[in-house]
Amino acid sequence: YLTTPVVTEQQAQVLLKTSVEYSDARKNYQIETRILDPQGQQVAVGKASLSAFDKHLFEQSFEVKQPKLWSPETPVFYTAESKIYADNQLKDTYSTRFGIRKLEIIPNKGAFLNGKPIKFQGVCNHPHIA
Repeated sequence: YLTTPVVTEQQAQVLLKTSVEYSDARKNYQIETRILDPQGQQVAVGKASLSAFDKHLFEQSFEVKQPKLWSPETPVFYTAESKIYADNQLKDTYSTRFGIRKLEIIPNKGAFLNGKPIKFQGVCNHPHIA
């Protein structure tokens, strides 16, 4: 799964966790992931190896500079393309489409998407009658 825990107009942190199933723990397992912008251009890349302590889970962190933020008005999608290797042989590939966005719920102020207030449609919102 993929999250974007830090998002600003200057940069975004993308965290990717990929679980793998394997039958031979003696093999050297690696992952290579490329982050592609909406035009298909590479904006980040990373490699990682599994150790005996990782419990079948790769964890990768990427920095995307000047991200194009997702919103309902501008549904911009990035792609994380991952390749899994065992002893340098390609075993699997997986693509994850995602939007970079920051969602905040601030008490007594409401919901904010990318720093801008948003209203939810279809909410049953009755005024309090005293």
